[in-house]
Amino acid sequence: MAGAMSRLWIDVEDLFAHAGAFRRPSGIQRVTFELCRALAEANDAGFLRHAGRRGFRVTSWREIEALFQTLATAPPDTAPPRFWEAQLGAIRTLSQLPASLLPPKASGPAAPFAAGDTLLVAGAGWDDPTHAARVSTTCRSFGLRLAVLLHDLIPLRRPEWCDPQTVLRFTRWSDHLLAAADIRLANSQATARDIRARCTARGLPERPLHVLRFGDGFAPQPGATPGIEGRYALFVSTLELRKNHALLIEAWRTLLAEQGPQAVPRLVLVGREGPLVADLMASLRASRFLDGHVLWRQHATDADLTALYRGCDFTLFPSLYEGWGLPVAESLCFGKPCLAASATSLPEVGGELVRYFDPMDLSDAVRVIGDVMRAPAQLAVRSLQIRQNFRPTPWRDTAAQLCATLGS
Repeated sequence: MAGAMSRLWIDVEDLFAHAGAFRRPSGIQRVTFELCRALAEANDAGFLRHAGRRGFRVTSWREIEALFQTLATAPPDTAPPRFWEAQLGAIRTLSQLPASLLPPKASGPAAPFAAGDTLLVAGAGWDDPTHAARVSTTCRSFGLRLAVLLHDLIPLRRPEWCDPQTVLRFTRWSDHLLAAADIRLANSQATARDIRARCTARGLPERPLHVLRFGDGFAPQPGATPGIEGRYALFVSTLELRKNHALLIEAWRTLLAEQGPQAVPRLVLVGREGPLVADLMASLRASRFLDGHVLWRQHATDADLTALYRGCDFTLFPSLYEGWGLPVAESLCFGKPCLAASATSLPEVGGELVRYFDPMDLSDAVRVIGDVMRAPAQLAVRSLQIRQNFRPTPWRDTAAQLCATLGS
């Protein structure tokens, strides 16, 4: 066990809830899974699911691994539909999910909590209106320490990029947990600054705040091919406003006009359609996805992602606001040059190995992307520099840092 703490417990219910509502994992689910896997391999944590109105039950790592394997590999037509689409937007919380979309109920033994144990919230629990109260009440009842890892505060900082109900749920959830937490954790210095500012604005008591260095990327999964002819650039992200797909599409439109279709690689978008992008999708469809120069892979498996990363010329990540920026790290893990926004946490992820542009400035994005397209030989040089100089952080190092932090 790690340090002086008696036992570390991790609430993983949101992983099961996500699997009941979406076909693929998003960034938070990937991070949570990789962190849990590293802790499981070191036997440094127990895992919990919700039971009844207030309780927790122990679940096995094997069950979590099997769940995530389904998310990462199942063909799209066998995965559950997204509940926002299935219910035409009528569902506002996970408590309203129909039985057909609910995850299987927890069946393990009741959690054997002991005073001095630590309960870690590391995922995305805000869609469950009972989550924050369940966690804080349990910690008070059993004398547990509460540690909360926040991946970002985007619904608070930029609510215009989110569904209004998400903003409301996230605000209640995050403020409750920040107030109740004994230890606050962030995934970047940028997120830590946001947490400090929020706690100050809300008049919350001071608590220790630590930044975890996340691991880089996911385990490559062989067995697929890109299925794309010719050269292409890759953008991996849910389609939503803050990810800035609109700027990238406009940059591609400009570059096609300036350099001609033969000189511009295809742009491959990988990710599901999120909220508030109906106009963007309508524009893409009306243009026939820029006459075939934009390809959309909505439900890529992990094997598909591996093949797409390995086959691309370079990657892009123009996001306006990030808590961390996992696709930037993934690109570097595959030895691929990345062109990313110079915003929030992204320079923390990419350092000097990534080339940056202003995500609010179309002309700057066109300049940076165009420079790369005009000098394709430099991509091989840049890839070599990445392979020689990038030192990925293993998730076991993140797990060890977490245990040391919670044990101090």
